[in-house]
Amino acid sequence: SKVYMEATQARTGLERSFPARFVDDITYYYNTKGDTPIELKLFKSKLRELFENKDLFNNFIKRNSRSKDNTNQWLIDLFKHMDQ
Repeated sequence: SKVYMEATQARTGLERSFPARFVDDITYYYNTKGDTPIELKLFKSKLRELFENKDLFNNFIKRNSRSKDNTNQWLIDLFKHMDQ
């Protein structure tokens, strides 16, 4: 979804002004066994709680870094890795 951010004026010469703009607001959901989808929080601690094998999760996190550009593919790879 898109979120409207109002324009902000710089209060001092050291700050930046921002024009009014629309910003992407991405929310991820997951479900297991056909249950109601649950919102997925993208914090390591919250993701770790989803999986039983903590060592496998930690190994994946160490080997694969996440950036804003590839979050979708990173999540797909994480769930595929944990499903093994």
